[in-house]
Amino acid sequence: AGAVVAEHERLVGRLGESLKLDHYLELLRLKPGAMGPSVPLQQARAAGAWPSAYDRLWEELKRRHGDAAGTRQMIDVLVLHRKAEAAEVHAAVAHALELGCCDAEAVELLLRQRRSAPGGVHPLEPLGQLELYGGPPSADLSAYDALLGQDAQEEAA
Repeated sequence: AGAVVAEHERLVGRLGESLKLDHYLELLRLKPGAMGPSVPLQQARAAGAWPSAYDRLWEELKRRHGDAAGTRQMIDVLVLHRKAEAAEVHAAVAHALELGCCDAEAVELLLRQRRSAPGGVHPLEPLGQLELYGGPPSADLSAYDALLGQDAQEEAA
């Protein structure tokens, strides 16, 4: 009926192969040791679809959580490509590394924050009307101590 049901990359040469890493993530979650030497990972690296930040994150995940659990967390990060554009996921991974966050949930949270904040996350400056309230409160609490009454002052002493 004119609907696209599948798309395949055109291969040049005989017996060529093209495997997409995204298609194997569920299998790799079961066998995380197979991810490192996998053909799809090598193809992603060769195509420039695997930024160096991913290797840094993966190494840190394995260091903190162990090889298998760290690789599973890296797979969870790769699954984020199904929900967002590659550039957004790359930026979230880079931001997580800047912050020292090394877990898939942190990367996902940073991705959600980037996607929900128009133009990125903005600092609270300038404060505008809030400047009318002055700086931080004084550390002198003697006026509040007087409100406690004599019994509370004796207990505090």
